[in-house]
Amino acid sequence: MWSAAHIYMSALPFAAKDSLIYKMFTPLCVGLISIEACGINRHGGSLIMTLSGHDAPIVSLAYSYDGRLIGTAAVNAIHIWDTRTGEEAVPPLGLGKCYESGTMLTCIAFSPKGNIIAAGTNNAGICIWSFLEIQTCPQKWSGPDGNVISVAFASDGARLASASKGNSISIWQIPTGDRIMNLNGHTEEVSQVVFSPDCATLASCSDDTTVRLWHVVKCQPFCETLRGHEKAVRSICFSHDGSRLASGCRDGIVQLWDTQSRTIVATLNGHSSVIRLIQFLPGRHSLIWMAGAESIRYWNQSLNGAVSSINLLGLTTIMSCVAFSPDGLHIAATREGELHDTYNVDIWDVEDCQQVVQPLLAHNMQISSVAVSPDNTLLVSDCNDSSVHIWDTYTGEPRLAPLIGPTDGVESVSISSNLQLIAAALQDYTIWLWNIHTREPIGQPLRGHEGKVLKMAFSPDSRRLISGSSDKSVRIWEAATGQQVKNHSMSCPEAVNQCAFCPNGRIVATGTNRLIYFWHTDTGRTACEPLQADIDYSSQICFSPDGNCVAFVRGYDAVHLWDITTPLWLRVLESHGSSVTAVAYSFNGRFICTGSSAGTVHLWNVSDGAHITTLHGRADSVRSVAFTPDGRSIVSQDNDTIRIWDGEAACRPPTRSKMDPVAMLASAILDEKTGWLLESSGDRLVWVPQEYQRYLQISPCTLVIGKYRIVVRVGGSGWHHGENWFLCWKPNHYLLDRHD
Repeated sequence: MWSAAHIYMSALPFAAKDSLIYKMFTPLCVGLISIEACGINRHGGSLIMTLSGHDAPIVSLAYSYDGRLIGTAAVNAIHIWDTRTGEEAVPPLGLGKCYESGTMLTCIAFSPKGNIIAAGTNNAGICIWSFLEIQTCPQKWSGPDGNVISVAFASDGARLASASKGNSISIWQIPTGDRIMNLNGHTEEVSQVVFSPDCATLASCSDDTTVRLWHVVKCQPFCETLRGHEKAVRSICFSHDGSRLASGCRDGIVQLWDTQSRTIVATLNGHSSVIRLIQFLPGRHSLIWMAGAESIRYWNQSLNGAVSSINLLGLTTIMSCVAFSPDGLHIAATREGELHDTYNVDIWDVEDCQQVVQPLLAHNMQISSVAVSPDNTLLVSDCNDSSVHIWDTYTGEPRLAPLIGPTDGVESVSISSNLQLIAAALQDYTIWLWNIHTREPIGQPLRGHEGKVLKMAFSPDSRRLISGSSDKSVRIWEAATGQQVKNHSMSCPEAVNQCAFCPNGRIVATGTNRLIYFWHTDTGRTACEPLQADIDYSSQICFSPDGNCVAFVRGYDAVHLWDITTPLWLRVLESHGSSVTAVAYSFNGRFICTGSSAGTVHLWNVSDGAHITTLHGRADSVRSVAFTPDGRSIVSQDNDTIRIWDGEAACRPPTRSKMDPVAMLASAILDEKTGWLLESSGDRLVWVPQEYQRYLQISPCTLVIGKYRIVVRVGGSGWHHGENWFLCWKPNHYLLDRHD
């Protein structure tokens, strides 16, 4: 019964520290949970409001001419919002029964008076809604074949222009819907159409690299072509007096044209991404445009023509739909990425759009493997772009700048056990060796495979490298010379996607999707009969520290232990609840750690196969696991995040004492369906907003290395949780402030 109210008290610590809500209510509370957000963009107070209500992804945005309304179109409906309150101004506008199944909206525009909204569709039709009438179904205008890409009203409200997929442009009479002109001339897809302020000219831009000016006053219009771009032109706009036309290109260049002389008066550079949206600011010789997925550029003619940048949302957010307000002071955008979705629209203050917190330094692509230094102080990770990162295992901070190796199609990477070398396999079937510290390649590329190298592993002494390939071969290389070890003819009937050295380096194990093979490294001959494995592509094979046993995944959901010396099956570790993706022995051989596709890490006792504990990583599928040399910690890695776990703390029995909030929080488990951190008894402790759940760092997880990190702790004033949530509020303080 107290969940709803407790959600508010839990959410307050997650609010932006510079937000009005946080500043107003935090001083009135005590005993709140403490939240440390690292790398999370706090928006700097520039996020004004979020509009929510669509049940499908939004495909187009448009402001009314006076900026008081904004229209948001999903594929099946349009919502009209009051920009001052964030409330819907009218009920949602749907297609009703007037359109056949499969019709979807593609673009929208307001009439100058704001009483009509037009929308293009994917079947060459245009929908017209009038706010002055109660419409169960919009008017339907039929045009040329193809998707309608752009619609634009003339400033007098008497005409509407549309551009379709078939490179054609139509002009329609308002309100009759008669098509009065059909304009052809572009040789490739038209991106946008816009009327000049005096309504006498229609401008269009196209992938054919041209801008065309159509003089549409007479019934037989004539066209002028503006040439100056070298790539597709994606956006255009007229200045408010009509004397200038700005055009934005796919290569990031903006051209400024004199509409009388048809000449280029300015070329604005500074960005290499496509210009998606461009607009003149009213009353000024200024231009604002959207470059790429997240950066806004600003140009003012009076400031020596300098181009300045505003980083709106940071490098981690991609905006799929954008629209500037008429005054250029606000921008509406839908966002894609890990923290956002395309069903909502955010309204931002452009003049205050500065990123307060940069994301933490992390991998930009999928992590391949992780290794821990012998003294536990460093953690080395490598990525599929062949970069190598070196981290401090206590702080998570990078020790050195990333080592970047060959980046052209890296298939797999591996780190030597002495943390000196990295091997990177490229799509051209070669293997490169790099020195981690000098950042220099060692010798020439290793050549010999006739297919992609799917897996590599260094020998325990780091002197040799084994590689398995899609060409069904296994090769061993000398790391110092790059020469292949001779007299070896190791081959398998299928692609080799796993390989591992025995700790003494005398035997290697290689795995296909069905079998595991064992080979003598000195002769290349088989050491024993192959094992039936049925291992998954991403699973691992690992040897015990004494080299007598091998652990591997069999049947996807269980780990099997096999004694090489007898040879006999020892035991099976199952109860993962999902596919097993990784396995590792502890350095003393007493424990085994496994990772699962559900993002969980499991700890097992080798002697009897007993399951000890489960670590909930709240992540994607775990791709690898490893013990630190001292045996106290476990390192797990998913697609782009590394976690370090306190193994000893994980093995302690959970506390049930209501008097020890620190211990209760340490044993809490996140219920991903509800967003609650649950105590071991199932009681709700803290509600966590969905966008933060993936990046939680709570005991026994001691460190999260990724772009974001959320640390939850008990605050200095204690923590009022559960049924005592109401104690967080300080009513006397509140009443005193109100009385004053």
